Amino acid sequence: MITREEALELLKKYNKDEFHIHHGLMVEGTMRYFAEKLGYGDEADYWPLRWLKMLARMPIRQDTWLGYGHTIANGAPLADNTNLSGVMLDYAIDRTTGKPARVKLPSGEEIVFYQMLPLYPEELRFKQQFDAEALLEAGLTLREAGEQVAAAFNGVEAGEVRDGIRRRSVVVRLAGCEEGDAEAVKGLLLSG
Repeated sequence: MITREEALELLKKYNKDEFHIHHGLMVEGTMRYFAEKLGYGDEADYWPLRWLKMLARMPIRQDTWLGYGHTIANGAPLADNTNLSGVMLDYAIDRTTGKPARVKLPSGEEIVFYQMLPLYPEELRFKQQFDAEALLEAGLTLREAGEQVAAAFNGVEAGEVRDGIRRRSVVVRLAGCEEGDAEAVKGLLLSG
């Protein structure tokens, strides 16, 4: 993770106007104040704010951009108290219009607002193999869709067969998924 000193150095490198540097420091102070006031001193509670801060710094730090549908995998749980292991950006919806929230600047440029959706490992894999937009439009949560795809690949225990003292599980899975072939589930109808 980037240190505060590294973040300040980057802020000054890419913002020569004193106003922007002052604004960045004000945002930092505000985030720190609310994190402490709301009890986010413990990482188990703080990780959502940490991820928001990391995402805000990512475009400058890595000379890239972020937009709708981008996923960022952590490679491990986001915190000790969760199995969530990555995030995806989705449009923040303006409740008055039902459309993605935007603000038009006096210069004519637009700022689009996104929300960060934490993902479980199976949701992250599903999004990376398929299309996040289609998944979200289907009305399923990413977790529900991930569970259905995991069941297609891994199977669902449907019962048990006894052979003397031996017991064997009967597992039902989607045909063609035994080898983990993603093509086998592309036509799978997910239901929520």
